Amino acid sequence: MDVRLSFVVLATAVGLASAAQALGQPRQAGGCRWVYGRFAVYNGSGVQRIWIIGTRRIVAIPDDDPAPLPETLKAFEKVRTVDGELIADFHVCALEPRRAGHMQHVRVDGVRSARYEGRPFPPGG
Repeated sequence: MDVRLSFVVLATAVGLASAAQALGQPRQAGGCRWVYGRFAVYNGSGVQRIWIIGTRRIVAIPDDDPAPLPETLKAFEKVRTVDGELIADFHVCALEPRRAGHMQHVRVDGVRSARYEGRPFPPGG
């Protein structure tokens, strides 16, 4: 294999691994970071959840969290359909330590690059 091609493949693999780690879930309570995910509202406890795309992890926004939701999420809850989901970058802060096999509770402090049904959201925003 050409040395230049080997370098490109290695650099790409390192870059993807770094990006996945940077967008991963906060591991400690109080840890904050941006994650790319799908926000949806479900039935049951912890009805507001974000699936972190590219992982098997789902984080939940506690029902009793006193912090206000970002305006984008409030607007989404007003217009969503039953199967509606919002794809975006979410700035989440862990409210508890991460435990394997359990949903971690987080607070959402920000939303950017939001899309609903394939279109930018909120409309005109």
